[in-house]
Amino acid sequence: MNYPEHIRDIKLNLLMSENTITIDPTKRKGKLTFLRPGYSLVKQLIKMGAIVTGSRALRCYKINDKQLFDRKPRDWDFLVTEQMAMKICDEHGVTYEDGSITVLKQMILFRDTCYGDSRYFPTDIQLIIKDELPEYREVDGVRFSELSHIIDEKHKLVSTYHNSMNKHDEDLRQIIARFNNL
Repeated sequence: MNYPEHIRDIKLNLLMSENTITIDPTKRKGKLTFLRPGYSLVKQLIKMGAIVTGSRALRCYKINDKQLFDRKPRDWDFLVTEQMAMKICDEHGVTYEDGSITVLKQMILFRDTCYGDSRYFPTDIQLIIKDELPEYREVDGVRFSELSHIIDEKHKLVSTYHNSMNKHDEDLRQIIARFNNL
């Protein structure tokens, strides 16, 4: 698929069309998200001004009141400054390495006493460290990365890994299909 051509068309559409772009912040989390152990860290990051990005932010975007993206994200991606990352790492006992992406993983164990099953539900939180935070939209106190920025980053990931079977490739295909049906 010729992504650069489609991405250019999408960006032009965002700039020039009369489409109404909105953000529904309730789509960023599931019904039981608050039960996951990492959710307190998510709330802390949002409070300190981190920008929600990636698939989770993409899921919140609507164009002409139609949801642009519907894959349920498995992780949280946040854009943060180096100062924000150091503060979080210090508070959570994580070693910070200059300029790296820090992944904080927390697990919760549920036991089903009737069947003896154990289930692990991870909360993966990725802090993507930037010198300067990109443009964002703020809705209900939550900062969301601009739609064009998310699309550009997904394209970079697809171009870097050259794997047509990864989630970013599928995400781009879904976005392109939705934009073509506007």
